[in-house]
Amino acid sequence: MEILNFESNGSNRSPKKRARIATIIGGAFLLAAVGSTFAANVTINGGTAIEYGQGLTQATACDDAIKITPTNHFVNGETSTGTFYIDTITVTDSRTASATTGLANCVGKSIKLTAFSGTAGSAALFTCTFSNITYSSPNLGATVSGCPAGAAITSFYSNPERGLQLAFSNPASAPNVQAGAVYKFTLESF
Repeated sequence: MEILNFESNGSNRSPKKRARIATIIGGAFLLAAVGSTFAANVTINGGTAIEYGQGLTQATACDDAIKITPTNHFVNGETSTGTFYIDTITVTDSRTASATTGLANCVGKSIKLTAFSGTAGSAALFTCTFSNITYSSPNLGATVSGCPAGAAITSFYSNPERGLQLAFSNPASAPNVQAGAVYKFTLESF
């Protein structure tokens, strides 16, 4: 007894029927593979992209190698799907090793951080000023002013980066800036 017989002697199946069966079986495997790929898609934040305009660089007068790293905070809504808000903004430089290198070059100066939307001619979303910048190895310090309520600044250290981190205690109420609304950040030293 043979399991598979590809000879046509005595078989009542035509080559067209065999081709149709092979097509049906192949289609079933293809459908299963494609169906499992689509089932793996997850939509977060209603499918809206969160982008911070990365790729733009600007130099401040006191340091030409500053890196700005924003993070967001998800707030789940009772009547909505929830929203991502700007939570922390970290300003660092991996070259900070002494009072004469890296972000420590900004000691005694002030830095103004501003968040902008992508709409031309619109006002800033918010502005914060880090003034009276100090350095005591390995920590940087500053006084924060002009920020929305609940803003606090702390020294940030994550080897090899050192800098300042601006955090908002309740980002959904102040600065109340949705992460997707931020197009770019700028820094000015004075």
